Amino acid sequence: MATGFTYLPDQKKTVYYNEAGQMLYGFQKLNGVTYYFDSDLGTQAVGQKNIKGHWYYFDAKKGMATGLTYLPDQKKVVYYNNQGQMQYGQQVLNGATYYFDLITGEQLKDNVAYNRKKGQINYYGKQAHGMINLAGKTYDFTKGYLQGHGLVTVKGQTFLLNGNKVVTGQQRLNNHWYYFSPTSGKMATGLTYLPDQKKTVYYNAQGQMLYGNKMSAATGIYSIM
Repeated sequence: MATGFTYLPDQKKTVYYNEAGQMLYGFQKLNGVTYYFDSDLGTQAVGQKNIKGHWYYFDAKKGMATGLTYLPDQKKVVYYNNQGQMQYGQQVLNGATYYFDLITGEQLKDNVAYNRKKGQINYYGKQAHGMINLAGKTYDFTKGYLQGHGLVTVKGQTFLLNGNKVVTGQQRLNNHWYYFSPTSGKMATGLTYLPDQKKTVYYNAQGQMLYGNKMSAATGIYSIM
C-alpha cells in the first residue's frame, strides 16, 4: 500500500496518500508545507492555479508560494499573501510600497499607476520624489504624486489631471467625449462598455468618442451608436 507522494504512471500524475493509504484532496499542510491536490482527481498542483477565484502558485517541492515570487514561465514578479492568494494594486510590504498590475498582478517597476484611495498618480521605482524622467520625458513628482492639468501621457498611459487629482468617468474636453477608467484612471480607446449608461461606444486612438460607421481592417464595418 502506498503512502506519501506517489506518482501514478498510468495516469501521469502525482497524488498523496496519508498513513492509512487514503488519497487526500484540496489544501493539505504536510511537514509544515502547504500543497494543493485537485478536489476531484487528487492531482498535485504545480505552477499557477486558479482556485475559487484566486490565483495561487505551487512548487513541486516547496509547495504554496507566499510573498514576492518570480514566475519564470511568465517572466514577472507577483505577490501572494499569507494565504497564497495573488494580490493586486498598491501594497505596503515591510515598510516599502509596491504596485501590482490590476489584471496580471505583475509588479510595476519604473512606471506610474493610479492610486484609487488618494485619487493620485504615484510613481513606483527607485526614486520616490522629485522630477522623474520616464521614456525621455520629465514629470513633476516633487510632492510624491504626479502634478499637472489636462491630458497627461506617461509611458503610453494617458490620464486626465486636475492639479494633483485624477479625473475619471466620462468627460467632455474641447467638444469631444472621453472616458477614463474609475479603476485604472487610464483613458479608454477602442470599443468600450460604459456600465453606468449600459452601452458600448468607440473611442479613437486619441480617446475621442466616434459616431456613425467606423471601418475596421480586422472586422469590416460596424456601427457606432
